[in-house]
Amino acid sequence: MILKELTRPFTHSYIILDALDECTGTVRNNVLGFIETLVGWGFDNVHLLATSQKKQEIKRRLELLNCNQLDLEMTLISRDIEIHVRAILAEDESLRQWKDKEQKLIEDTLMKGANGM
Repeated sequence: MILKELTRPFTHSYIILDALDECTGTVRNNVLGFIETLVGWGFDNVHLLATSQKKQEIKRRLELLNCNQLDLEMTLISRDIEIHVRAILAEDESLRQWKDKEQKLIEDTLMKGANGM
């Protein structure tokens, strides 16, 4: 009950776990186990935000917890990235020197490598 003692002086406590999908093997299993334990305690004043790309194991285990989930539409994120990359290519003086064909190659390469991130 260490967490209960740590959160006692606060009205609300927030825990953010970013990029669960980047954890592998035992670490991922331990983090998911921690989430399951935390949710099981049922604290009303402890809030958890966990982010991850869609991985079957993560999705399956979190669905069993009946937690609220938000699925960000990758096409919307990709569009935002595309707008940002185009703006940088248009505004940055050192990048504007490249020909249209080369700028298009830069844009396409960055978009392909971004993978919605």
